[in-house]
Amino acid sequence: MSFRSHDLDKIEGNITLRLTQGNENYISLGSEEAKEVKAGIYSYIDDANDIICYSEIRQVDKTKVTNESKDIFFIVQVNKETSDKYVKDIAKELITVVTYYLGGTDEIL
Repeated sequence: MSFRSHDLDKIEGNITLRLTQGNENYISLGSEEAKEVKAGIYSYIDDANDIICYSEIRQVDKTKVTNESKDIFFIVQVNKETSDKYVKDIAKELITVVTYYLGGTDEIL
């Protein structure tokens, strides 16, 4: 299981999990320069064709969470052997911890 956090206010439009075409924008976390994107890699991509999470696990600089972040979303990824109940329990626990320390409200999509 893995999960990634992203600043929702830095997303343009919708987010889609799809195979890259090779023309997407990708700036890895901590970098200032765009990197080449190979076609055929599962990635989360917003409507501006910016990769949000490359190869399903590599976060990007665009959506990194900072002290100024107000709306944060998490991507929780598991494998086919993971039960739906376990994923929901983990999501609820993540929400409990985040809202305990940072406040706010929650929604599981």
